[in-house]
Amino acid sequence: MPSTLLSLAQWARSLRSADIPDDVLRLARLQHLGAAGAARAGVATPEGQRLRANLASGEAALAGGGTAAPQAAAELHAGLAALHEYDDYVLAGRVGLAAVPAVWASAAGHTVADLLVATVVGNEIGGRIGLALLLGPRHTRSDTFVASAAAAASAAWLAGLDADGMARAISLALQQAKRLTPAEAAADPAAVGARTARAAMEAVGRARTQGSLDLLDEGSAFYGPLSQHPLHGAYGGLGRAWLTRTLVIKPEAVSTWAGVAVQGVEEILKRHVKAADKRLRAEQVEKIEIRVGLLPWAMDKAGADVDGQSPLSFAWSLKRAIGVLVARHGLRPEDLSADALAEKASEIDHVASKIEVVHDWALSVSTLESFTRALGPLFAGLNPMQLRQLRARLKDADGWPQWHREDLWPILRARPDRVVRNLQARSGDLGDVDLAGFRWQLPIEIKLYTTRGGWWPERRALPSGSVATGDIEAVALKKHGGADAAALADVDAASDAAPWVKELLA
Repeated sequence: MPSTLLSLAQWARSLRSADIPDDVLRLARLQHLGAAGAARAGVATPEGQRLRANLASGEAALAGGGTAAPQAAAELHAGLAALHEYDDYVLAGRVGLAAVPAVWASAAGHTVADLLVATVVGNEIGGRIGLALLLGPRHTRSDTFVASAAAAASAAWLAGLDADGMARAISLALQQAKRLTPAEAAADPAAVGARTARAAMEAVGRARTQGSLDLLDEGSAFYGPLSQHPLHGAYGGLGRAWLTRTLVIKPEAVSTWAGVAVQGVEEILKRHVKAADKRLRAEQVEKIEIRVGLLPWAMDKAGADVDGQSPLSFAWSLKRAIGVLVARHGLRPEDLSADALAEKASEIDHVASKIEVVHDWALSVSTLESFTRALGPLFAGLNPMQLRQLRARLKDADGWPQWHREDLWPILRARPDRVVRNLQARSGDLGDVDLAGFRWQLPIEIKLYTTRGGWWPERRALPSGSVATGDIEAVALKKHGGADAAALADVDAASDAAPWVKELLA
C-alpha cells in the first residue's frame, strides 16, 4: 500500500483538465487574477521596488514588466505576496503565497490549461496538509509548510516528475519549511515568502534522489511540533472534495481572521458617504466597538506584540488595520507603504486608540459550530482520550479570554450542543465534507460611534471574495486592476501560457 504522500502524488500526477469540474477551473483562473493583482500592487510600492532591484534577466515574467530566472521570479512574487499578507487562501491553507508564483515561473512550454491544473494540484495537496495540521499549537504558524508543499506540488507537476519524484519534492519542501511565531514571521515577511518559494523550487530539482516518502504517514515525527492530533482524514476525498471551492480572494491586505471585521467597518464608511455625501474623517471617530469570536480575537492579540515597524503589524492588528482604512480610505499595499503610513500616522494612531476589540463567547460558539458542521468527518481519527486531551489543552491555554457567569446564557443560546453533535458525525473522509457549500463563518458585530453623537452598526459573518458571498469574480477583477482583466480571465485554455502570464503581471 502506498504511503500517504505517494497516494497524494499519484492522484496529482494522473490529474488532467478534463477531470476537474468547470467551477473549480474557473476559480483557479480567478486565483491567478487575484495573485497577479497582489504582485502588481506590491511591486509598485517602494518596498516592492527594492525587492525587484538587480534581478538578472531570464525566461520568467516579472510583475511590472521584465524577466528573471524562474527561481528568482518565484521568490520575488512570493515575497511580494507575503510582504503585506495580500495573498489568497483556501480552507486551512495560504496556498497562494508561493504556489501561484511557482506556476508562473514554470510557465514556459506549457498551455494555460496546464497552469490551471498545476494550480489546482497545489491547492488540493497544500490545503489537505493544512487541514491535517489544523489542531496545532497556538502562537505558531504552519503557513510556510502549507505554502511550500503547495508550491512544490505545482512546480513538480509542471516539471513532469513522476509520482515518486513529486512525492519526494513535496517531502523535501516540507522538511525545509520552518515553524514561525507571529513575531518571527513579521520580522521580514518578504524574506519568509521568498524563502518558501526557493525551498519549493529547489526541492523539485533535487527530488529524484532525496525526500522521505513516509513523511505524512501516521506516527511520523514530522507532526510532533506541528500538531499533537493530526487529522489524517484530511488526505482523503481526492477528486470528490475540492478545496479550491473554499478559495477566498482578499480585497484588502489584511490577515484572514481580520478580514471580515475590516470589511464591516468599510461598509459603515460607505454608508456614511451615502448619508452625509462625504467621507468620515479620523477625528470624527469617537469609539469603535468590535465584538468578535475567538479566532479574530486571538490573532489580534498576537498582532499586538508584533514590531510596529513591520508591515504585518497592520495586517494582523484590527486596530491598526482599521486605523489605516479610515485614514487612507483603503487597505492595499499602496496604503501600507512607509511614506503613506508616515503621512497619516497621527490619524491612524487616533483611530486605533478609539477601537475596542471585545471577545464574544456566543460568536465563538457560532464559529465553532459552523466549522465542526463542515469538518466533523475529519475528527474520526481522534479517539475519546485524544479528544479529552485536546479539550484540556484548550481549557488550560494561557492568554485565552475568560468567561463569566453572565456569558452562560449567550453561550447556551448559541447552541453548543450542536458542536458535540457535529463531532459525532465522524467518517474520517474529507470526501464526506460538503466543500461546495462551505461557508467561512467568522461573525462580527460592530458599533461605530461618531463625535456628533450618532452611531453606525454592522453585522456580518462571511468574507468578501468568497464563493459563498457571490462576489469572488468581481473581487478578482478589481484586485487585478487591469483594463483587460476580464479578457485575461477568459483566455483560451489551449493558448500558450507564457504570454498569458506576462500579460497578467504587466
